[in-house]
Amino acid sequence: MTKKYSITFFSEKWPILLIIIVYVVYKSLYFETGMFWDSITILSKPATYLFNNGLFNFHYPAAYDNGDPQLLPFYIASAWKIFGRTLFVTHLAFLPVLIAILIVLYRLIIKFFPHKYAPYVFVLLVADPSFMSQTIGMYQDTFLILFSLSIINSLINRNKLILGISMLLLCMVSRRGMLLTFAFMLANFINSWLLEKNTFLKTLKAIIAPYLPAVLFVFTFILWRLNTYGWFFTTGNATSGQTASISGMVRNFAILGRWFLDDGRISLWLAFIAIFMVIKDKVTFLKETKFIILIFFCLLTIMLFVT
Repeated sequence: MTKKYSITFFSEKWPILLIIIVYVVYKSLYFETGMFWDSITILSKPATYLFNNGLFNFHYPAAYDNGDPQLLPFYIASAWKIFGRTLFVTHLAFLPVLIAILIVLYRLIIKFFPHKYAPYVFVLLVADPSFMSQTIGMYQDTFLILFSLSIINSLINRNKLILGISMLLLCMVSRRGMLLTFAFMLANFINSWLLEKNTFLKTLKAIIAPYLPAVLFVFTFILWRLNTYGWFFTTGNATSGQTASISGMVRNFAILGRWFLDDGRISLWLAFIAIFMVIKDKVTFLKETKFIILIFFCLLTIMLFVT
């Protein structure tokens, strides 16, 4: 287990308090902004159908079906049933998720960085343009971020109960969440078997319990989709499901590299390099963060194979 740095609430947790306030204020500026693009198909339409036709009526007509599990539309439709179907209520439904993301992220950072650096690392991370947009707006990815961070924390803390719940919830968000869950499972398996040198059987015995709820849900959902609609990941009419050519793969890698540096991220990378340079014991730091590095590459590899 990685080293935990002790911190006092007022002297060292000022970043989380400050950032929560800033994010809540920033979020309030968007209370009159509606859903757009994928959020209409993924969240608004299915939630509207559930609101009008019953919260547990998950067999959608084609116009409302996007292929994903319906945890999020159910959550939004439930908020509408209780508090009213308004744009303000919809934004408020996302607010506790935003606050939870910031808290979980800060708890993760203080596991790896000394207390004098952790606040600045936290501020740099939450200043990332994609992170800000996906947590301030009303997107499916907001929930993907929360449950993914919860899984990483659970893996580091070896909390099997929270790990199992987080993996199940991530799978219930979307098909993309299922892919992310598989990447987390793969990283955990590689870490236990190859990095921690446990036997193959001991590794399987340790991971099967927290994995089981998510695995059972995914297979049940796939069978239900195939039986009900006749398709799961893509329909027979899809035009974007082919394997990319070699040149297409190179182009995709180039685009990925561009987005790692675009939207001001070059300044974030430079700041992280500067922070790494001032850390005295770099070898120990890399050893303590090798699991995080493994998770990153597993996530990147699985998502690149699909996208």
